[in-house]
Formats: sequence, structure tokens, C-alpha cells
Amino acid sequence: MLTEKKGGRIILSAGSQQEVDDWIAAIRKVQGTEKSAVVEEPAPAHPTGQGVPESKRHAEAAVESPAEGKRAKMSIADFDIHKVLGRGKFGKVLLCSQKSTGKTYAIKVIKKHEDSKSTESQILRSIRHPFIVALHYAFQGTERLFLVMEYVNGGELYFHVSNFGRFSEERVRFYGAEILLAVQCLHGKGVIYRDMKLENILLDKDGHVKITDFGLSKQEDDDDDSDTSVVGTLEYLAPEVIIGLKNSAAVDWWAYGVVLFEMLCGFHPFYSEDREEIRDNILKAKIEYPNHVSANARDLIGRLLERSPKKRLGTGGGQEVQGHPFFASVDFVKLFNKQIEPPFKPELVRAVSI
Repeated sequence: MLTEKKGGRIILSAGSQQEVDDWIAAIRKVQGTEKSAVVEEPAPAHPTGQGVPESKRHAEAAVESPAEGKRAKMSIADFDIHKVLGRGKFGKVLLCSQKSTGKTYAIKVIKKHEDSKSTESQILRSIRHPFIVALHYAFQGTERLFLVMEYVNGGELYFHVSNFGRFSEERVRFYGAEILLAVQCLHGKGVIYRDMKLENILLDKDGHVKITDFGLSKQEDDDDDSDTSVVGTLEYLAPEVIIGLKNSAAVDWWAYGVVLFEMLCGFHPFYSEDREEIRDNILKAKIEYPNHVSANARDLIGRLLERSPKKRLGTGGGQEVQGHPFFASVDFVKLFNKQIEPPFKPELVRAVSI
């Protein structure tokens, strides 16, 4: 192989056709080591879903294929890694900054395995919603998948409840309404979240919620009665999941009820130090409310924590939950557009804490 510089270019001269083929194969192999994609923003979800046909709601959130000119190769080498934000069974989340722009991101690094699927990436690519964490880029190496997401630095709701105790009813109403809109968006796309819990609900710098971590999520298939997977965190599992029935969107409304109870009361409705007792409590224990919980809040939570999924509030659609008296004072359109001031703003020393 001979090389010659001409006009700022390097010209490679091969001695045979076989040598040409070998070099082309080697170059393609290097180019294919890490595949990347720039994620185009889909159309925003409808704030309430009211008066919008199901087919149109799906169309509004459909992903547009990235324009060919906007595709860009990317790898983890394009980022400075500052620290590990969290670890899980199949990977970790890193706090990083992009070298070319200085912008800060949270990069989820997922180990590839035999059953690994790109469900989380597909879900995040298909959605743009003010209360769901945004995916900016996605690429993969030979052993790992990389999801480059917005960095949300206001802390988990679990942290805030644990450190400051229960929230006021007005504060719970605000967070609950924003979470409700996010769940409606997911269900409108046919996605079952399956991991609703305080740890997966973050606050941004302004005090709005962001739902994150879609590693356990799945597309709902009405014709599939075989999915009886027990996935999620025990304390938030719906009764039907524990006894091995089909996972449906109703499991998210149960977990949503648990989250509302925790924010209002400062403790878990089925708490026990014994895991078997937690299961028993979920299946049959009576829910006890502190005296400060209002009648409307009790009714809402009680209807969400209905043990029969067919009777559970929300099974007929998120509008059922929006229409409950607990949310009577909420303007969901203004809420979606972030025109309502959050009741609490996290105290941050700087926008990015490294």
C-alpha cells in the first residue's frame, strides 16, 4: 500500500484488487464500531387528551425520521465524564459534559445482554413531554448502549419526602397533576410504565417533575394475555401483578395512588419490614389515613388503590383521574404549558453540580 498527499488529501494506492477489498472492509469495520443517532424532537403531546381521538393522539407524538443531513457519528469519547449519578442491575448513569458544546447531560450506560432490547430508547425517541425526561442522542458500542438524556438536578421526590416529611395538599396536587399528564402521555402511546415510584420522579431546577427510567416499560398489546411478568419495586406492585395476572396500564394507576399517599402522609400505605407482610398488606390490608388527609384526597387514593384493575380509577383513561374533585382547581392546559408557578423551587448552588 503506497500513500501520496495531493491537494490536502491522502491518496492510497493498492497493489491488487484483494488489497483494495481488505482496506474497504477494515474501514467499514472501524466505522461500524459505534453507531449513533441524533434524536429528532417529536410533536408535543396533547396536554389533556380531551376531545382528541386516540388515533390522532398517537399521530401527534409520532417520531419523525432524522433528516439525513442531521445524522452525526457520536461516541462516549465526545464527552467528559464527571461522576456516577447512580447504578442499576444492567448499567449506570453518568454525569457528563459534551466536549464540543460544554452542555451537561446524564448518560445512561446499559450493558448489552442476550435479551437486551431498545425499548427504553424507542419510548424516549417517540415522546416529547414537559414532565418526561428528554432523550437527546443515542449510540452504541460493541458491549454497551448509551442514552444521552437531559440532566435533571433538583433531586428525587423520594429525597424531598425523606428529608422534609409529608407535603401540603396543594403541593401534592401540583406534583400529582404533572405526573398524571405524563402517565396519560405514556398510555396514549400504548406504553405501560411499570416503574412508578418516588425515586423515579425528579424535580428540575424550577420545581417541575420529570419522570425517568423506562428500563422496565413495555408496549401494551391488547391481544397478548401471556405477559404476567413480576417487574418493578415490591412496594409499588399492584395486586394483580403479585398474583400473576396480566400487566396492563392499570398497574401504573395503582402505583400512582401509592405515590400520592406517600407524598400526603410521609410514609407507605402498606409498609412493613417484612417483605412477605408487604405482599399480604397489598393484597388485603385496609388503608389507614392520617387525620389531616382530606375527604377528596382519601376518595381519590382509595379509588386508585382499588384491588380490582377493572374497577380502578384510570382504567377508562386518564380523563377519569383528571375529572376527580381533588383536581377541580387545576387548569391542566396551563399546567402543561408551565404557566403555573411550582410550590417549591430546589435550592441549587449552581445549575450543574459536578
